[in-house]
Amino acid sequence: MTDDLGVRHPGRREAAVATAVAVLLVMVSWLAGQFGDGNQGPSAGLAASSGADVNELDVPGGEVTEDDIRACLTRPFARSLTEVSVLYSSMQLVEGGEVPVLILRNTSDELRLCDVNGGDHPSVAPIEYADEGTPVRYLSNGRMTWDCDGTKLSGFNVTQWYSVAPVVARAELRFIIDGTTGPWFSARAQGGFVHVHGWLGEQNDGAKVQLESRVLDENGAVVAQSEVPTDPQPVMDCDGRSIQIG
Repeated sequence: MTDDLGVRHPGRREAAVATAVAVLLVMVSWLAGQFGDGNQGPSAGLAASSGADVNELDVPGGEVTEDDIRACLTRPFARSLTEVSVLYSSMQLVEGGEVPVLILRNTSDELRLCDVNGGDHPSVAPIEYADEGTPVRYLSNGRMTWDCDGTKLSGFNVTQWYSVAPVVARAELRFIIDGTTGPWFSARAQGGFVHVHGWLGEQNDGAKVQLESRVLDENGAVVAQSEVPTDPQPVMDCDGRSIQIG
C-alpha cells in the first residue's frame, strides 16, 4: 500500500518485508551502540544482508509493477509502456518505506531514471557508458539533501546512479561521523547499471560527516577505478538552512 507520495510502507507488506522489519530491530540496536544515545545516530529503516556492517537496499522478492513503470513515464519521453524498455528495476528500501527504482529507455534511445526523488535523466549527452577500461561512470549527478536545524544536521540523504562494467557486482556507500564508521548501504548491479543511496537522521550539533563510496566485484573485492572517489569525502556542514544539490 502507498501513501500520498507513492512510498510503500514495509509494515503493510507480506512475509518478505516482515522479515526485514525484524532485522531492522537488530540494526537499530547496533546503530545505537555505534553512534550514541537517543536521536544522535543515523536513523535506519533497513534490512541487513550478509553482515552487521552491510545494509541491503534491494528488497528480497520486491516486485516493481506496471503501475510503477507508468508512474515513471512523462511526456515527451514516452506515453505508454509499449514505448519503453526497462533496463534496471529494483524495489529499494528508503527511510520509512520502499520505492521502485527504474531506468527506462524510449524509442529514441533516451534514458529516464526514477527513484525516491522522482524522475531524472543522465547528466551528459551522449551518455558515456562504463567499459573494461573505465568500469564505473556516473550516469547522473545524483542528489544530496540536507535538513538543517540551525547548524545541526537533522537529516541527510544521498543518491547515486552509475553505469558499470560486468566486473562490478555492487555499489556501496557509508557515512563516517566524527571518525566513527556506520554500516555500508549496498545495492546490486543489474544490466550494466546500479543505483545506491543512503540516509542519516539527526546528529549532534557540529558533527563532522564524511561520505565514503566503493564498488565491489562478485567476490566482494574492491574494483579499481578512478571515476568515483574512494577516500572519505566531507559532507558540507549546515549553515542554518536546508539545502538540496542535484
